[in-house]
Amino acid sequence: MPFEMVPAIFLAALMRGNLPFAIAGIWVSNPLTWIPLYTPCYLLGAAIIGVQPVELHQITIFQLGWHYVALWLGCLIVGIVLSVSVHFLISFVWRSQVRQRWRLRQQGRLKRAESSEVDTHSSL
Repeated sequence: MPFEMVPAIFLAALMRGNLPFAIAGIWVSNPLTWIPLYTPCYLLGAAIIGVQPVELHQITIFQLGWHYVALWLGCLIVGIVLSVSVHFLISFVWRSQVRQRWRLRQQGRLKRAESSEVDTHSSL
């Protein structure tokens, strides 16, 4: 799709997503990265629907239909698995950082409370 950034920016804004990540995601897929990105998806989809994978130079116009189905199915499965995994990973990291900051704030409050107690007792 030409001008992929326009719908990506629109959808990220509409869904309150992260604009830099939406744009970066568009630029990850380019002609240099197609083979490492799509080959595992294609092989997974072909294995699931039971189609014998075809080498690139052997694909004919008649075979493209089943091979697109294999590619789409593999991309759908890989996309769902990766997005759910990354969601839980980011949630875990986020919660860990929040807990760590909370502990640091509590420690800071305890230190300030102890130092104010010492100041109060020493002035008596």
